[in-house]
Amino acid sequence: MSILALDIGGTFIKWAAAEGYQLCKKGKVSTPRKCLDDFIVCIDELFHAGKYDGIAISLPGTIDPDTGLVAQGGALQYNNNVNMIELLGSRYHVPVSIENDARCAALAEVENGALKDEEYGLVIVVGTGIGSALVYKGEILRGSHNYAGELSMALCGSAQDFGFNILFGNQCGMEGFTQTFRNELSDPSLTGESFMAMVESGHAEALSLFESYCRIFAGVLFTLQFAYDPGKIVIGGGISADPLFIEGIQKQFEQLFSVFPFKVRHAEITASRKGNDANLCGALANYYRRHS
Repeated sequence: MSILALDIGGTFIKWAAAEGYQLCKKGKVSTPRKCLDDFIVCIDELFHAGKYDGIAISLPGTIDPDTGLVAQGGALQYNNNVNMIELLGSRYHVPVSIENDARCAALAEVENGALKDEEYGLVIVVGTGIGSALVYKGEILRGSHNYAGELSMALCGSAQDFGFNILFGNQCGMEGFTQTFRNELSDPSLTGESFMAMVESGHAEALSLFESYCRIFAGVLFTLQFAYDPGKIVIGGGISADPLFIEGIQKQFEQLFSVFPFKVRHAEITASRKGNDANLCGALANYYRRHS
């Protein structure tokens, strides 16, 4: 049985032809940004390029994976109030599954990754923004309105004074942070990779900016430690492959606990084991849970 796995992001759609959990063939195309019709044309091309028995989708937004309804499309606002299971299922006549992208990343870690044997877990995906998911005994915690674990909405200051740029997703997602260090270092050509290279080289201003970033990041994790008490926090996204990035957050997280007059047990922070394939693998995990 061949499944078309789709990791649909704000910039690219990563696709894979999968047999079981084996990604046999992979590629990516640009994500249509204008309208739903363009999006469907793109999915048509991907689906008809192979012979598939089902479609497994990772998608941004607030999603009910049971019904397929995208209540709010995140980076792809044309998906608002679209039932993706009904739309694509009736179009291609194959089973379709859909899940939020960060929750797909979490399912991948649960299935065969860093959270495989962890009872309480937290996954944070650092991409254009911040995606996150809470895990309990191998299942995603969703909450009353499908918002559980949505750390991107955590306030890192006063919204009344600074507006919603103060949200964790805007402060610590790569889009917001990249703009910050470009402005502060007066270099519009800087990328995440070139900035981290400056940090590694010991560049004083870059080190200071990175430390400030990690302090904000660790502060949100500190709050979640006591609100949810995960045993392990998994950080994903492309930048998580840089050990310096993980170490910077670990250091600031440990410093917050060092001020206690007694020892406080807390989560281990680790990088994703699934890397850039996490959302594809998680989309497949979601599919097989629902269609097997």
